Amino acid sequence: MRVAISGFNIKNASFGGIRIYNTRTSGYVIARNNICESNGVGIYNYYSKDNKIYNNVLYNNAMAGFHSDGGASITGLELRNNIAVNNGFFGGLSVSSGITATSDYNNVWNNSGGNYSQITPGTHDISVDPLFVEVSSSDFHISSSSPVINSGATFSEVPTDIVGVARPQGVAYDIGAYEYYDVSVSLTALSPDPTADTTPTFTGTSSTPHGSISSVSYSVDEGAWTSTGVTGTTSYSITLPSALAEGVHTIKVRATDSNGYTTDSTLFGTGSFTVDTSGPVGSISVNAGAIVTADRDVILTLSATDALSSVTHVMFSESATFVVASWEAYATSKAFTLSSSNGTKTVYAKYKDAAGNESEKYSATITLDTVKPAIKITDIGLIDNVPDKTPLYYYFTSQTPHIKGTTEANSTVHFTYEGTDTTVTAGADGKYEIDIPELPRQYVELEYYAVDPASNQGSTRLLKLMIGVENFPAELLPQEEATETPSGEVSPTPTTNGEPPTETIKVFGIQVADQDGTILAETAVYIDGQKYITDKNGKIYIEKKPTEEMTVEVEVNGKRIKGSVMGEKIVAEASIQAITKGGTITWFKVLLWVLVLGGAGYGAVKVARSIGKN
Repeated sequence: MRVAISGFNIKNASFGGIRIYNTRTSGYVIARNNICESNGVGIYNYYSKDNKIYNNVLYNNAMAGFHSDGGASITGLELRNNIAVNNGFFGGLSVSSGITATSDYNNVWNNSGGNYSQITPGTHDISVDPLFVEVSSSDFHISSSSPVINSGATFSEVPTDIVGVARPQGVAYDIGAYEYYDVSVSLTALSPDPTADTTPTFTGTSSTPHGSISSVSYSVDEGAWTSTGVTGTTSYSITLPSALAEGVHTIKVRATDSNGYTTDSTLFGTGSFTVDTSGPVGSISVNAGAIVTADRDVILTLSATDALSSVTHVMFSESATFVVASWEAYATSKAFTLSSSNGTKTVYAKYKDAAGNESEKYSATITLDTVKPAIKITDIGLIDNVPDKTPLYYYFTSQTPHIKGTTEANSTVHFTYEGTDTTVTAGADGKYEIDIPELPRQYVELEYYAVDPASNQGSTRLLKLMIGVENFPAELLPQEEATETPSGEVSPTPTTNGEPPTETIKVFGIQVADQDGTILAETAVYIDGQKYITDKNGKIYIEKKPTEEMTVEVEVNGKRIKGSVMGEKIVAEASIQAITKGGTITWFKVLLWVLVLGGAGYGAVKVARSIGKN
C-alpha cells in the first residue's frame, strides 16, 4: 500500500508543513512535488519508516527542512531530488540518533543549522544556490541557469512536476518541485527608432510548450512589471500608458503560461530605444560664406546635428515657406541654382532627424551679380573733366600719372603697361585713385579695366599718353619753351601711327629755387596728389593753372612741406625737424613762389630755405 502526498504549497504552519505519522505494518508514504515554506518543519516524519521524500522544495523553515524522530526502528527513509535551502536549527536534512536515512540527488545549501544532521550526504548531492525565479514572491520555479536542471534521478513515482508537466523536460529530471521549460517571448524592434512618440507601441509573440499563455507583462527602465496597455498573448501589443522623457530607454517583456511558468530572465524579450522629440540644430552657408557671386549655380554648405538621433533629411529653397521644395537625403554639400534676377538672394534650409522631428528654419544670403562693371577715368593728374570714352589720348607732363575715376563699388581696378599690372580697390562709393609706376618719356598705352566683387570683369579700355614736354608741339608750350627743346636734349617723339593726341590741354611752366636763387633740380613737387620732378633746370610743367583750392607740397630732405596759393603765388611755409650726424637739430623754412604765365610766360617757383639750431 502506498499513500502519496503531492502538489501542496504549504506556508507558515506553526509546526510541520507536512507531518507523517505511520503505525502501519506494510507499505509506505511518498511526499512528492510539494513546496513547504516558512513552517516550523518543512516535512516532519514521526516514527514512520520506508517513506520516500522526492522532488520537494523545503525553504526557510524554522526548525528544519526535513526532520524525522523515532529511534533505531525507523529505517528505509529515502530523501531524493529535494531542494533544502535557508532552513534553521536542525538544518536542511535531519534525523534523530539511530534513524537510518539515505540522501542522494538533493541540493542542500545555506541552512543555518547545518546542511545535514546525522545524515550522510549522497554521492550526487550538491550544495549550490538553486537560482529560484523570485523567492520574495514565493515563486520557486527555477531559472534557466539553475544548477538543479538535469541534476536529479529518474523515479517512476514522480512522472510529472507540481503542475503536471511531464518529467523530464531535458536529459534528466530536475531537482525540486518544478521541471524547467522555456516560455518564449520575442519582441519586435521599435520602428522608427529613435521615435518622436512618447508613448510608443511595441509588438511581439510568446509561446509555451505546455498549456497556454495566460498573460504578458513588461518593465520599462527596470521599473515595476505591469500588464497595463497590453493586448493579446501569443501575439501581443503593448502601448505604453505614460509619456516617456527624451532619451534612451529599455523595455523587457515576459509571458506567464497556464502552468504558472514565467519567461526566464535570460529569455525576456528586450529592447533599447530612444525617444527624441527635439529637432536638429543646424546652419547653412552659400559658397562657403561668400558675399557675392556672378554664377547662379552655387554650393550650399549644410551642417546639422541632433542630440539623440541622426540627421536624415534636408530641405532648401529661396522661399521662406519652402514652396515646391521637398525633402532630400541629408548631405553636407548640395548644388543649388539661384533664381535669375540680380540682387540679394536668401536661401533657407531646414533639417529632419531619424525620429521625424523637423528643425527650425535657417538661412544664408548672397548677392547675385552678373553685370560687368563699367569703369571711367575722371582725372589724370591735374587734368579733370576727362570724357567717358575709349581710347583716351593726352599729352602728359609727369612720368607717374595719378589717376582718379569711378567704377562699381569695391571693385578691383587694373592698369597694365607692358605686362606690369597695377591695382587698387575702389571704395564703397565706387571712387578710386591710383598711382601708376614710372613710365618712359614717350608715347605709352595703358589698358585698364575693373573686376567687381562677384569676379565679373568689365570691358578693357585704353589710355594713351604722350609723356614729357620734350615730345609736345611748340604751340602747346609757354612761349619761351616753344623756341627750344625744354629739356635741351630730347626731340619730340611721334605716336606709333603718327597721329597726335586728341584731347586738348594747356601747359604751365614752374621753376623751383631756394632763397638764394639756387635752382632745385630733380626735386619732387606734389600738386593735388600728382607728383612732378623738376628737370635739371629746376622746372616742372603742369596741365592746370594753380588755384587757391590746390594742395601744393615740396619734398625737402625727405619731408613734404605743405603750401597754399596766395594770389598769383604759391607759398609753402613750414618747419621740419631733422637731426644731423652730429645731433644738430636743423629747421627748414620753405617759401614757394609760383608765378603763372599763359602763352608767352612761364612760372617761377622760389623756395626760401633757412637753417637754424633749436
